[in-house]
Amino acid sequence: MPKQLLIIFDLDDTLFLRLPDNYTEEDLNSIKLYSGVRGLLVRNDYKKFLVSKGNPDFQYKKLAVLNITDLFDQIFICPTSEEKQKIFKKISLDFPNELIWVIGDRIDSEIRYGKELGFKTVLLQRGKYKDLKAKDNLEIADFKFSNFKEIAKFFEEKVFEKRGELQ
Repeated sequence: MPKQLLIIFDLDDTLFLRLPDNYTEEDLNSIKLYSGVRGLLVRNDYKKFLVSKGNPDFQYKKLAVLNITDLFDQIFICPTSEEKQKIFKKISLDFPNELIWVIGDRIDSEIRYGKELGFKTVLLQRGKYKDLKAKDNLEIADFKFSNFKEIAKFFEEKVFEKRGELQ
C-alpha cells in the first residue's frame, strides 16, 4: 500500500512574495498568493503543514490576509531557525510512515532540514534567497522550480498520481 502524502510548506517567498523589511499595513493587506498555490492547498487528499519562522502575530496576520489558515492540518510558527529544524524532526517522528515532501525557498533551512530527515525536497528559486549557493549536498533540492505554478503542475502530474512509485 502506498504511503500517505504529507507536504510541509514554508510561507514567505514560498506561497507569496515576501514583504519588504519596512512594509506598511497597506503592503501587508495587499499580499496575494502565487499562482497555483490555492489549487494545491484546497486538495484534501494529503496532509498539509505550514512551518514558518517569524513573529507569530505577523505570520498569522499574513495567513488571515491570504485566507489560507483553515487549509492546513497544522501550523507551526517558529521564533528561530533552530526551532524550525526541531519542528521538522517532530513531524518526521509523529508521521514515520508518511511520504513527506518539503516546499521552500531556502536551501539553508527548509531544503537542508528536509534532506537531513530523508524528505523529498522542492525548491522555489525566487525571492530574497534565490541566489544562495549550496554548501553541501544537503542544500541541493531534489526538484527546483522558478514559479509556484510549475510546482503545482509537478505535484498534479508526478506526485499525486504516482505516490507509490516515488517512495
